[in-house]
Amino acid sequence: MFYIVELQDHIRVEPELFGLPTEEAVEKQIVKTYENYFDREIGAGKIKTKYYSTSWNRDWAADQSRFEKFHWIFASTHISNPSKPAKEMYDAFMAFITAKEAGQ
Repeated sequence: MFYIVELQDHIRVEPELFGLPTEEAVEKQIVKTYENYFDREIGAGKIKTKYYSTSWNRDWAADQSRFEKFHWIFASTHISNPSKPAKEMYDAFMAFITAKEAGQ
């Protein structure tokens, strides 16, 4: 289960970010400050170590039944902008996980 949490804080932008546009500098500082942050009440911040690798087999035949349940829930059937087929979305999801893990 996921929750959206709104936080308020004061961010001190470090001097090495001063040359960047303000919005970009603040965004980079927020990521640096809260990445891997954990609070007992709100849980963990963005965690870079795992992207579903323990939950997915990374094999369509093994993951098909589980993935199709998610696809059925979230896929758009709107005529003007339908979602791609489940197998195509699964391949894109696995590519995303692989790329994220390779970038760590």
